[in-house]
Amino acid sequence: MSFPTVAVRLLLPCVALLLAACATELDQEKRLLPKSLISDSLMSAAAHAEASGDFRSAAAHYRTLLERSPKDRRVALRLARAMRLAGDSRQAAALLEQISRGEKPGADVLIELAKAYLSSDQLPVALRYLNQAEPLAPDNWEIMSLLGVIHDYQGANAEARDYYAGALALSPDNSSVLNNLGLSLAMTGDLDA
Repeated sequence: MSFPTVAVRLLLPCVALLLAACATELDQEKRLLPKSLISDSLMSAAAHAEASGDFRSAAAHYRTLLERSPKDRRVALRLARAMRLAGDSRQAAALLEQISRGEKPGADVLIELAKAYLSSDQLPVALRYLNQAEPLAPDNWEIMSLLGVIHDYQGANAEARDYYAGALALSPDNSSVLNNLGLSLAMTGDLDA
C-alpha cells in the first residue's frame, strides 16, 4: 500500500466522525429555544409570580434573567424590588448599589434604594437617596410620600403631613398616599382631620 492510500484510509473515518459531530450540533441547535423566547417566558413567569404575591419566585425568575443579561438595568431594578418585597431588603440594596457603581443612578434606582434602606430601618441612608432623587424627579409623588414616611418614623408628624399633602397634590386620591396620611394621623391621635 502506498502512503496516500494509507492516509486516505485513516482520514476517511475521521472525516466521517467530524461530519457526524457537526450534524449532531446542528440538531441540538435546532432543539434549543431562541434566547428571546426564553427571556420572554421568564419575564412572563416573574410578572405572574409578582401578581400572585409570590415575590421569592419572581426574584428567582428575575435573577435568571439578570444572569442571562447582566447589563439590563430594568431587570436588575425588578429583581431588587422583588427581593425587597420578599423580605430581602439588604440584598436588594446591595444589588442596586452594585449596579449603580461607576454611573449616576436615575431617580427610579434611587427611589428603590431608598425603599430598600427604609425597609431595613436605615432611615438616614434612605433619606439621603430620596434627597438625591428629588431634583431628578421633582413631580414624583412617591418621593414625597416616602419622605413623609421617614418623617413619621422620626416623630416629625407635622412635616410628614406636609409631604403627604405635596404627594396628593401630584397624585390626587392616590390610595398609597392616603393610607400613609391616615397612619400618620392615627399615630398622633388626630383622626378628625
